[in-house]
This record gives sequence, structure tokens and C-alpha cells, in this order.
Amino acid sequence: MHPRHTRLACLLLGAALAAGAALGSASPTAAQGRLVEDQAAGIVERLPAVAAYARRVSAAGRRLVLRTEQEPAAGCDARSRACRWCFYVGETDAAQSVRWQTICVRPDNRAVSVIDPVTDEEVTYDAFVRGQGAAPPTPQPPPAPGGKPQTGK
Repeated sequence: MHPRHTRLACLLLGAALAAGAALGSASPTAAQGRLVEDQAAGIVERLPAVAAYARRVSAAGRRLVLRTEQEPAAGCDARSRACRWCFYVGETDAAQSVRWQTICVRPDNRAVSVIDPVTDEEVTYDAFVRGQGAAPPTPQPPPAPGGKPQTGK
């Protein structure tokens, strides 16, 4: 090999090693970011409303889908919408996927919010549960011909 080519090869090898070292030093940051995402996804998976939804989906022969739709923007203000993990939560079968809700988790305080897929209205998880938990009133039989309610017996 010509000495000039050897020097060029050494320079290229040195640059490649330096780039690899830089990537290696960035690796823990990427791993930590991944850990935060996994933690946020775990928070969503463990929510009672999501667990109940997953049971209904499974009982119907479909699969739960939970995928990241948004990650916190670099250097974002913790109070902004851009500074949180948001997840698509839905179900899938062989033919289609259907969104149930979008659920977001703030990485600074783990506050959970739910975004309605139709109106884009965002509410706290607790408000969402209260809204979902209101069971419709039990249907009552129509009044008897004399105006007195039937007892169903």
C-alpha cells in the first residue's frame, strides 16, 4: 500500500472509530429515552380502564394495540402538549385497526390524560373514568293501565 494511502486509511479508520465512540456515548441517552417510553407505556397498560378494554377486546377475538404516537419534544416545557408521551390505544383484527382512545403521560409528573378521538377534547384520566363509569339508568317497565308502575312480578 502506498504510504499516502496508508495515512488516508488511518485517518478514515480514526474518523470511523471517533464516530463510533460518539455513537457509543450517545447510546445510554437513547437507552434512557427508551426506558422512559417503556415506563410511560407501562403506565398506560396498567390503567384500569385500559385493562378492562383489553379484556373486552380479547373476549371478542381481537388484539389490543398500543403504539407510540408522540414523544416529548427535545427541550420542551413540561407543561406543554408537546412534552409528553402519547399512545394510540385501540384494537385490531385481520381486517382493520380501530382507535379507542389516545392516552398521554407527562414524563415529569406522570399525569395521565385522555384525548377523545372524535372531538380532540383532552380530559384528565380521572374525568375520563367518571364519564365512562356512568351506567345508563336501568330501564323501568311502563306504567300499568291504572297509572301505577308495574313491579315486574
